[in-house]
Amino acid sequence: MKLLKGIVVLILFLIVFRGFIFRFLVNYKETGNRVEVELYDEIIISILDSMSNNRIIDLEEIVEIANDITNAKLEFSLSSASRNPMT
Repeated sequence: MKLLKGIVVLILFLIVFRGFIFRFLVNYKETGNRVEVELYDEIIISILDSMSNNRIIDLEEIVEIANDITNAKLEFSLSSASRNPMT
């Protein structure tokens, strides 16, 4: 009976403190930084220029603009779709 109570207490302890235990056991280390990629596509450059009001923008703003464009252009469907994203 004591063994059963001990197992139940241990399981409850693990459930309650699972977040702390995970953060204690798992460590993330930065392996390096990504290099910035230069844009060459004139269409993308013109879209970014028009959406940034022709001012110099940083990488974070470029990502935000790209997300806005994706959200505006992306269409969802519940029916089956082609595996080729270009069609």
